[in-house]
Amino acid sequence: MKKFIFKLIFISFFYKLSFSFGLNNSLNERKTQNTDTFDLITRQNSISHPIQSSLKIHFLNSNLSESFFNQNITNDNLIQIEIINCSILNHPNLTRFFNLSHINLSFNLIKFLNTTDIYPLSVENIILNDNLIDLIDENIFSQLPKLKYVNLSNNRIKSIDKLSFKSSYFQSLFIQNNKLEFFNELWFRSNTDLDLNELNLDFNDLKAIPKIYGNIRSIKTISLTNQFHFTWLKLEFWRANSQIGNTSLFSLNLSNNKLRSINFDLFCYMEQNKNEFKINRMDVRNTSLDSYELLCMKYQQLTFSSDFNVDFGLENSTMPLCKKKYRKFCDIKRVKKLNPWIVMLIVFSVILLIMLCMIAYMGFCIVGLMSSISSCLGSTNKWSDYFSRMFQYCCCPVLVFCAFEVPVILNRLNCFKKSK
Repeated sequence: MKKFIFKLIFISFFYKLSFSFGLNNSLNERKTQNTDTFDLITRQNSISHPIQSSLKIHFLNSNLSESFFNQNITNDNLIQIEIINCSILNHPNLTRFFNLSHINLSFNLIKFLNTTDIYPLSVENIILNDNLIDLIDENIFSQLPKLKYVNLSNNRIKSIDKLSFKSSYFQSLFIQNNKLEFFNELWFRSNTDLDLNELNLDFNDLKAIPKIYGNIRSIKTISLTNQFHFTWLKLEFWRANSQIGNTSLFSLNLSNNKLRSINFDLFCYMEQNKNEFKINRMDVRNTSLDSYELLCMKYQQLTFSSDFNVDFGLENSTMPLCKKKYRKFCDIKRVKKLNPWIVMLIVFSVILLIMLCMIAYMGFCIVGLMSSISSCLGSTNKWSDYFSRMFQYCCCPVLVFCAFEVPVILNRLNCFKKSK
């Protein structure tokens, strides 16, 4: 009996050893297909169904050809691709991998994301940091219902007019350390309310916070630090709403910017939309903003000022002695208040235009009168010649200036009326 048990144990051990040796040989055969680093990992979901397996591919510091994805990979159960620092010039088309959830193409040479037919509907994470991307289509991510994470940091993107997401699971977007000078709109077209983790736009050249639209219940952090030309602080960027009520932004990080100017009705937008939108904390450390003025506006313009914390990096941020009353700026119906310097410029332009028209009209009258007198007397009057030359050299340029200035003045007045 003991000999039989010993033989059984020996046979089982030998079988396991031979199976592991055969598996290693099969993996080594796959590795020899490419001389570069190639890592292929398989995992069986169940013993009874060994054909149903998940596939992960990892390339590091390789030199792949663009036809690799069309020739070498045919597994429909591919769930993860990581091709890092492989000098890829164009983004491969991955739509035929129906179960692919994770894509990492960082540290390559990809320049364009100008087509919407490169990702499968199953993708959840897209990592494209440290490429050469300078052009991105606004709908590149709009047809991906399971997307959660997008990283476009350390690229060369200069302008984004609109960027759309349709996923009900979206959490984080990273576009820091690009060359962004313009980012107009960010859309989240989800059927349910989203709870976003982070929108990171640090180390760019933005002048304003992009407008945010969609169904959003909460955002943990919006970060726009270290913007080279972000000097004017406005908070009218929020256009999102929630299906169940108030939307909360827990942290708005605007530190390490060159902020030095603020609207006199800075917090009025928050006050007038307090039932729909609320910021818990705003970080303005290492900026040129007047902390006392900002605190005065906070306490005078917000009825929920105790729930809103402005971080100046100072130990004492209590209510200062306010010399100005900012509350009156919140009594107006419109949110965006026209800059008083623009109003003065419009008034001055209108007055100047009226004066120039009067001068031109007087020149016409004087020249006409002198011409009539000269014709009646039958002699040439030197005063008539003088006023004719004055009209020719002075009044004609005035009329030309008025012809170009009238459309500008009318456009400014029209904008002034619409802003009320």
